[in-house]
Amino acid sequence: MILLNSALDKASSSSSWKESTKDIHQTIQIIQTLQTHEEMMEPLGFLLEYYAAVFSPLLLPLLMPLIVGFVRELKRYKKLKAGEVWEVDDSDEEEEKKEK
Repeated sequence: MILLNSALDKASSSSSWKESTKDIHQTIQIIQTLQTHEEMMEPLGFLLEYYAAVFSPLLLPLLMPLIVGFVRELKRYKKLKAGEVWEVDDSDEEEEKKEK
């Protein structure tokens, strides 16, 4: 901002408008270069807490049934591997056959 003020002061005191315009243009170029310089820019960052706040309402309803189902299937697999066979409840099917 100091550069721009000094360029404007120089432009008002200078008799040549070409020099004034040139000084102002150079000052604006310097300011734009400084604004986009990586050391002057704050790194863009999105904290982990913000990710959690944004995505947890979307992912938790999907992940909870997935995890519960995975644990259930893992327990079933371990029982099958150990030799235990689950019995299928056919009582409903037998009752339907009797009714017909």
